[in-house]
Amino acid sequence: MGTLKLSLRDNGVWYAVGTINGRKINHSSGYSKPDKKAAREWLLRHELELLSVGPHDMDSKKFKHLVDLYVLSQPAMSDKEYRQIKIVIKHLGDTSIKRVRTNLDEYISVRHAGNLENTIERDVNSRIGTIINYGHSRKMCGAFEASVKHVDDTRSVYLAKELRSKYLASWEGEGKDFTTVLLFQGLRFSQAAKLKGSDIMEGVLKTYTQKGPKKIYREVWLDIHPVVQVIVDSRVARYGRDNLLFPDIEYDKYRYQHKNICVGLGIPHYRIHDNRTTFATHFSHDALASDREVAAALSQRTNRNVPRYAQNREMKALIGKLT
Repeated sequence: MGTLKLSLRDNGVWYAVGTINGRKINHSSGYSKPDKKAAREWLLRHELELLSVGPHDMDSKKFKHLVDLYVLSQPAMSDKEYRQIKIVIKHLGDTSIKRVRTNLDEYISVRHAGNLENTIERDVNSRIGTIINYGHSRKMCGAFEASVKHVDDTRSVYLAKELRSKYLASWEGEGKDFTTVLLFQGLRFSQAAKLKGSDIMEGVLKTYTQKGPKKIYREVWLDIHPVVQVIVDSRVARYGRDNLLFPDIEYDKYRYQHKNICVGLGIPHYRIHDNRTTFATHFSHDALASDREVAAALSQRTNRNVPRYAQNREMKALIGKLT
């Protein structure tokens, strides 16, 4: 049999450690030091889970059973990920775990009809595969064999200066002001839409960004581009410090206008989020900003994703040396 106990590691996270059925256990609870009570509750569930099954005992059971155990083990799961998992359950919940882990052809043809390869890969490998690997690591089921080919989904879509000017000139009124903020400040749509007058100061603005999977938001202070400063100052004077600066901006309506403008300019695949790439690319190319500076301007804590936003910097430097 065996038993488990909580152990606080150097990284500040509680772990379940001990031996179950002769097998050494060293599993992260996902809870930090202040959450000891929640970690204890998780430990009890986790111990019962490990004691309830033997090697590959669950292969013939319904996939929903494994999903339920996986969700219980992920207390910090985001609402978005939980919604996606519910869709997976809708399609595969009554299918045996063995079938799910070995063949997902029918699921892909139905669930992902018309979807891009990178969307399929994220769902199959990163979501379903993670759930199967969770069961396999605990000897509940066999290994995941239905993975799909890796697809590099790094986008290299951004607007050169001339096209950026045409794109911006196609907007009017509040939409034009809002788009200017996206292009010259690099904010996400949600960050810009939530700006209030109280978030604006001389030379800096306050925004929020998600920290980790627990959806804990942290404040970020960003230097304001001079063009953006003029716009937000004007809107603060108009709407006051306690109200939204862009009260009439609504995503679906904005997306519809954005799509029509892009079709007219011959760039139908340019997305709203690509404005962030346009900002980062020009910040890197024209201002010669370092990776750390680009990451800070994008309100990111590490440089890891900078190459996904600041496009083709190295290539541009190499071509410039060509004789």
